[in-house]
Parts: sequence; C-alpha cells; structure tokens
Amino acid sequence: MKCFVLLGITLMILLVDAEGETKKKKKSILDYSEAELHQIYEQWEENDEERDDEDDDDDPYKPKPLPPLDIKYDKSGKIDPEHLLRQSKRGKPLMMFVGMRAGVEQRYTEQVSGRWQQGLQNAHIPVQRYVVAPDRVMFMLQDGSKVWEVKDYLVRQPECSSVNFEQLEFPCATETKGKTEL
Repeated sequence: MKCFVLLGITLMILLVDAEGETKKKKKSILDYSEAELHQIYEQWEENDEERDDEDDDDDPYKPKPLPPLDIKYDKSGKIDPEHLLRQSKRGKPLMMFVGMRAGVEQRYTEQVSGRWQQGLQNAHIPVQRYVVAPDRVMFMLQDGSKVWEVKDYLVRQPECSSVNFEQLEFPCATETKGKTEL
C-alpha cells in the first residue's frame, strides 16, 4: 500500500515539473526580438513550401489530372461513341432526364422513379433523383461512366417513354408487346 502511495506522489511531482517546464518555455509575443521574429517567419515559409507539395492531393478545388482516353473502334473501323462517352465522363457528374408515359400524375412519377432509384442503388450505382415535372424525372450520377448501365436499366421499364443525356435520346420499351397465349 505504501508503494502505491509513493508511486502516486512521484507521478504527481513529475507532472507538476513537466507543466512548469512548458510554462517556462512559453514566451509572450511582445517579448520576441526582430531577429527572433524573422527566424520564425523563415521557418514558417520553409514549412509552408513543404506542405504545399503534400496538400495538392487533398485540395478538393484543384482539378485532378484526367486519365488518357482509351479510344476503341467498332467493327466498321469507326470510333465507338458509347465507349468514348464512357471514357470522357469517367469521374464527372452527369445529368440524365427520363420521360414518363403520357398522362401520369406527379405522385405516380415520384413512386415509380423512387423504385427505379432503389433498383439502381441495389446494383451499386448511386444516383440522385429529382422530379422536375409530372411526367419527367432527372437522375444525377456522380460517375458519368455509369450512364450506359443506367440507360440500359431504364429503357427496359414499362413506365418509361424516353431517356435523354448528352444530347442523345433513347426510346424506351413499349408496353404493347404481343401477348403469347398458352
């Protein structure tokens, strides 16, 4: 028991001495001479230059270098526009507009587009959905290279009439497919 008390007193003395040393080291800004202030300024500038090189990757406002485009050609020897758009929009946000069948109400549009958004998120494609008119929905993708996967999903939906992005329009599947009887 005496050992613990002795150990506790020793630790308290060490802590008090450590605090006293830090208080002694602190100096008022008014007590610095011109030479000391100039030395501190030089150290600041040296450290600032070093940090600039390190912080360039962390700056969210600095545009990141774009990877080179991998241009592929289709079977006829022409540039594949789908692949080119996918490569050029990689990592960039992209908006796409989806038209609903004529004569739908906004509540129905919100319900159906919510179901589409959930389906896309289940496929690990994060999208934001905005209903801009009773029969029109805007989907915002943070990674524009996923636009073709989203387009392929949406054009198969029976409630969809058209999908638009980057001045391209794609008609959706029609509801009036022939029925087969058993």
